[in-house]
Amino acid sequence: MIYYNRFGTKRELTVSEGDRVEIIKRSDIYCINEEEPIYHSGTITKIDYEDLNRAPEKEAVGIWVKFDKDTVFNDGEEELVALAEIEELFKKMYDIVGYAMVNEGVTLSITGEGIGKIINYDYQDGSLLPVSIQDGNGVEKGTITQADEELIQELKRYGTPQKYFHYVLSQSK
Repeated sequence: MIYYNRFGTKRELTVSEGDRVEIIKRSDIYCINEEEPIYHSGTITKIDYEDLNRAPEKEAVGIWVKFDKDTVFNDGEEELVALAEIEELFKKMYDIVGYAMVNEGVTLSITGEGIGKIINYDYQDGSLLPVSIQDGNGVEKGTITQADEELIQELKRYGTPQKYFHYVLSQSK
């Protein structure tokens, strides 16, 4: 589908009804001062096109999304999102849960189709960087391979490790 984002940039994306999506209304790139990124996840229930014929070659103007529970939406709440109001829309390939240790780094649990990994981040020179990786249910920490680097680059579409602090925050022992 082709759509125009909030900045008037033409975007092309292959999503269809029933796909899980991530909707970024404002990324951290455009946050000023104390502003927080605005993003929501959900499942597309219907795509609205520019005319009533809903021909696939027409440009999409909006999507009906059944949202996951977050600070704005209740689980299963459905709403029309105009594509011109969003910054980026992409197919949600992974579910990410973050575990933060106060002042000690972040562990991200990544699950998705055919994948289950745990990526461990640590502070190095004031930045959170990936330092090791584990299989989803394994305890042995391994070094990060080239394939892992590609996964980490793909995950950056969902944000930075800091973005997941709001899930679980625990005190250091």
